[in-house]
Amino acid sequence: MERGEEVIITRRGKPVAKLVRIEAEQPQRRILGALHGQIGPVADHDGDDQEWQAIIAAIQGETAGA
Repeated sequence: MERGEEVIITRRGKPVAKLVRIEAEQPQRRILGALHGQIGPVADHDGDDQEWQAIIAAIQGETAGA
């Protein structure tokens, strides 16, 4: 199995199961909205706050690179 061989299990000559090697799992992709409803309210900002603008820029940079 480790070399990629398959084993067919039969019952009375008819295939009933197949054993195969498990491939390495691919990394899970992030799903947008996965935390929907789990995050509390966020205070409103007028857009002039420099810290808030830095947070928005960081999020947009992360989103653009994804």
